Amino acid sequence: MTRYLLFSLLLLGTTHPFVSAASRGVLERTGLTIVFDEPLRGVAEQAALIYPEIVKELEDRLRLTAPSSSMLVLVKERSLFQQMALEQIPVIAFAVPEKSLMVVDCSKTGRDPFALDKTMKHELCHLMVHHHVSGRHVPKWLDEGLAQWVSEGIGELAVARKRPLLADRLIPMRALAVRFPPDWEDHLLAYEQSESFVGFIIRRHGIDGILKVLDRLKMEEPWETAVEKELNVSFDKLEEEWIARLQEMQGWFLLVSQYLYEILFFLAALALAYGFLKAYIRKRDYLRGKEGEDPPE
Repeated sequence: MTRYLLFSLLLLGTTHPFVSAASRGVLERTGLTIVFDEPLRGVAEQAALIYPEIVKELEDRLRLTAPSSSMLVLVKERSLFQQMALEQIPVIAFAVPEKSLMVVDCSKTGRDPFALDKTMKHELCHLMVHHHVSGRHVPKWLDEGLAQWVSEGIGELAVARKRPLLADRLIPMRALAVRFPPDWEDHLLAYEQSESFVGFIIRRHGIDGILKVLDRLKMEEPWETAVEKELNVSFDKLEEEWIARLQEMQGWFLLVSQYLYEILFFLAALALAYGFLKAYIRKRDYLRGKEGEDPPE
């Protein structure tokens, strides 16, 4: 509630010296209202242009329906965005599903149309998931993991850093059901785990598995019960299988890294041999062609 109140006041220009009605613009499109700092008009027009494509792509991939009316707020000043977000962890965007609201920090994404596209996909996914379950609780690992999946790993964090997940350094998935840890490193790990875990579920059970779980959540079933009934596996067993998969991938990674120089040397030798053989064949064909020419009269 504090976030909603602060956001409304900031939007109206009553609590911050550089926020005023004159400095803001509004674009109305079918299903979307865009509110933006006036210097971001070009970004707002780009967002309006790509939004229908994003909706179609996400509805096709997730087989969920986007809210009929949403609001996108584009903020130019980082300091103002931080007041809206009320987050200690640095984020570049957030969604308020109850209000069908997406807020994006354009000091981080405004110059990159691809970043804006991915960020809008991520936040719209949150709105679509919560719209589908009619405001029922969705475990945070599922909510964030699915948003990461549709946006190809682009999250809400101001700094994204991909790193291999180590099976012996994981946070228990149950601990990520309500909130992510406040510590920066653990928070980043929670995002990466959620993306990996949801991706694992989709590979095993397809997007249908996720949809069936969401349908159970909509009926107010506890999330663990929803997972167990629709995926036909206990949550503990599902997590164990995911960790086993990580360990398998980790084993291959360690094996490759251990023999990296040998592998590179072998590949270089193959490339050299291929080049030599190709040159030999070219020379042979050239000489045969010379031999087949008619002698001069």
